[in-house]
Amino acid sequence: MKDKDPKELLLSIQSVVKNRNGSVLARQLILKSDHFDTGIESRLDFGLQGAPNFRMADLNIFGVAQPTHSGILTILNLMHSTMDQQRVYWFCTREEPLIYINRKPFVLRDIHSPYENIKTYHGISAYRLEAMEDRLKLDIKKELSKWNNLLLVHEEIDQGKIVPMWTAVTDLQTTKELFQEMNQQGKYGLLLGLTTSSP
Repeated sequence: MKDKDPKELLLSIQSVVKNRNGSVLARQLILKSDHFDTGIESRLDFGLQGAPNFRMADLNIFGVAQPTHSGILTILNLMHSTMDQQRVYWFCTREEPLIYINRKPFVLRDIHSPYENIKTYHGISAYRLEAMEDRLKLDIKKELSKWNNLLLVHEEIDQGKIVPMWTAVTDLQTTKELFQEMNQQGKYGLLLGLTTSSP
C-alpha cells in the first residue's frame, strides 16, 4: 500500500474484491453494512437510534433488526430502567457471519448479489458461526495490514444503491466479543445466546 498513491488506491476497488483470499473474506465477497436507512420500517410508532425496527411482543419479548453498538446500549438502558428483572437474554438468530467494524454491523455478501444472504450458511450451528466470525476477523486484520489500516466496505444508500467505501478501522469485534465486553462492564446482567436453526 505504501507504494500506491491515493488515486491508485481509490481506483483499485474492483481489484481488491476480485483478489481477496481470506479463509472467510474470500474472492468476490464484500463486507456490506447491515445497518442502513432503507431497512427501517416507517410504520412503527417509535424508534430507538441505532436499533432499527425495535418492537415489543408479549411476555417481555422484544425484537430488533441488527443494531449498532450504541443501539444495543440504548435497548439495554431501556430494559434496565423499566424492568424489574435482573437479566436480559439476547438471542441472535442470524445464520451468517457478522462483524462489528467501528461499532457498526457488517455481513458478507457476494459482489454479484449483494442484497441476498449467502445460502450456504443456512442452518449453520452457533459453534461454526462463531468460528467463522473469528476467522473473518483475522482476514480483515490481514487486509488492514496490507492497506495501511484501511478496509474496503460497502454501504447501502438511497434507494438501495450499494457503494464501495474505504474506511479506517479503529474497532473490530465479533458479535461474541461485543457482548463479552458488555458483560464485563457488569451493568446489565446480560446473557448472550446465539441460536440457529440447527444444533
